[in-house]
Amino acid sequence: MSPRHLHTSIAITVTQGIFFTDQNLTG
Repeated sequence: MSPRHLHTSIAITVTQGIFFTDQNLTG
């Protein structure tokens, strides 16, 4: 696994985490 792919996976995970958290906070 290349560092670029790993970085992309982390970025997607963080983005999804923020999105779901925002959804929960806004009801």
